[in-house]
Amino acid sequence: MLAAGRWSPFVDEPGVAAQSAPALKDVVPKGWLIGVAINQNQSDARDGVAVALITRQFNSISPENLLKFESVHRQPDGFTFDAQDRYVAFGRDRGMAVIGHTLVWHSQTPAWVWAATDGGLADRATMLDRMRTHIATVVGRYKGRIRGWDVVNEALNDDGTLRDSPWRRGIGDDYIAKA
Repeated sequence: MLAAGRWSPFVDEPGVAAQSAPALKDVVPKGWLIGVAINQNQSDARDGVAVALITRQFNSISPENLLKFESVHRQPDGFTFDAQDRYVAFGRDRGMAVIGHTLVWHSQTPAWVWAATDGGLADRATMLDRMRTHIATVVGRYKGRIRGWDVVNEALNDDGTLRDSPWRRGIGDDYIAKA
């Protein structure tokens, strides 16, 4: 079927063989999660084709960007949760496992998180405090509604060594355990 310039075998259309095929979430062993990363157009239900596909095929969702540090905690004393609450409701309303992605990452984190007052890298205690505040606030808000979290994202290099991120430089090699 061609819908809005895209072909999709998953959109309801009489005679399309894919419609009679079982959904991915229905062919795996009971208890397994089949997940998909979704964006705000999907969690806000603005992309009806994608919402239909997500709802039919998957039983778990992760946000592409909505729960990353810069989306939730742009300023030191301010959190925003409007779009994030809609993401959680999207999954819960559909009986899906809702996953949180990601609390600590070297990317998509505002510069203030790592900055000292003199413009250099903040000290260990300051960075730990900022990390704890962020995690406690975000995880606390969604306690009982988000099934699991990607706590630290992309902490390793391809060779298995720790990435030289601002988190590591400011806190130390134990920043993952602290998170």
